[in-house]
Amino acid sequence: MERKRIKVSSKRQITIPQSFFNKLQIKTEVDCILKDGELVIRPVDEDHFFDFSDLILEDLLKQGIPTEDLVEEFRKNRKNVKHAFEQIIDEGKHIAKKHRENNIDETTELFGDLMEESSGRGKI
Repeated sequence: MERKRIKVSSKRQITIPQSFFNKLQIKTEVDCILKDGELVIRPVDEDHFFDFSDLILEDLLKQGIPTEDLVEEFRKNRKNVKHAFEQIIDEGKHIAKKHRENNIDETTELFGDLMEESSGRGKI
């Protein structure tokens, strides 16, 4: 186990030692986890974010996919998850850009009814 003491700035910021950063192959984000009185900082595993293996398998079983085809169908479905999320994100970016160009207030457009209700005329 490697250990290094680091300072915490007045803004609660820390600097990850270069050797730790390199060994963990940190890119642009880390997960910060509070566990049993300790702070765990670990690199974000992008592929893990898109891992819906249990849900894919459950769905394939519900569809009654024959055992001999299950592995092949699982692999196909698993590849599609990341692509689907990327498409959703791209669509969202495109819509946001369009709204900015047209000066449309996304908050009001998306949550208008809820905002009216929370202003005293309804429940929230």
